[in-house]
Amino acid sequence: MSKRIELLVIDPQVDFCDPRGALYVPGAEKDMGRLAVMIRRLKSKIDDIHVTLDSHHTIHIAHPIFWKDSRGNHPPVFTNISRADVENGVWTTTVPGLYRRALEYVRKLEQNGRYELTIWNPHCLIGSPGHAGGLPAVLFKACQAKPRSTR
Repeated sequence: MSKRIELLVIDPQVDFCDPRGALYVPGAEKDMGRLAVMIRRLKSKIDDIHVTLDSHHTIHIAHPIFWKDSRGNHPPVFTNISRADVENGVWTTTVPGLYRRALEYVRKLEQNGRYELTIWNPHCLIGSPGHAGGLPAVLFKACQAKPRSTR
């Protein structure tokens, strides 16, 4: 059995990798440059490249617009919302019909014991330039230069 080398690139989107992106990760544009150099250097050894995309609708459980407090204010970015917050009315859904689903979601997060729901600024909105307005150009060019595997 021959060995395969496959590269997985996770969410190299404009919203994360461009300083003007909605949820820019400092230094990500440099990481994309280094990744492109690596792909060019190893292109004959890489069998395939897989790229994931973070994708959200505008109305999303982790975006401020989904939630409101008793005064109708949306939570600030990076607010954590717990099961208790929802059950005690600290936060409720902006759309009443989504309340049960949202409560179940934060309950499951608590049951899994990993983290509470964190509110993020809207990012990687489907169809927006930050979503798939293109991979960072340097990475896109490197991926296009890689010949398709014949193995």
